[in-house]
Amino acid sequence: MATILGPNAKPNVAEPSPASVALGAVGVVLLLVGFVDLLLAWTPPRFGDPDWEFGTASAMFNNLPVPAMGLGLTLASAAARNERKLVRGIAIVALILALWALLGAVLFGLTLPLALNSIVEPSPRQALLRSSIKTTVQIVAYEALFLWLARFALRWEK
Repeated sequence: MATILGPNAKPNVAEPSPASVALGAVGVVLLLVGFVDLLLAWTPPRFGDPDWEFGTASAMFNNLPVPAMGLGLTLASAAARNERKLVRGIAIVALILALWALLGAVLFGLTLPLALNSIVEPSPRQALLRSSIKTTVQIVAYEALFLWLARFALRWEK
């Protein structure tokens, strides 16, 4: 038997679960805190200073876990609550983070040879090489993550 809705009646729309709301709240807080960390790593800008560029790029990738988790949690929450506009907005934020990470990768790649050439002692050079491997893995992982999140959000339909 079909029910007919009156002119002021709303269709049966499920309320968002408390878990999805909590996920979104945690995600937004992590995003905000993470963005502050990222912005502080880049200020004051001293482009042209290889030490600053190398240190900033390395710090940026070390600071990306918090906004990445925030973005993922916020996306999961928005998708669970069927908030199409928010999901699309998250796609844009993910693309911005992917571009920002690409800028950091370029700075890191351009200054890494200078950093390696400036250190001749074996122990500090070994530490720099290990740190560079870590940063390279982070670059690949975060680029893939942000692009995947953007793709997921842009293709998401409920």
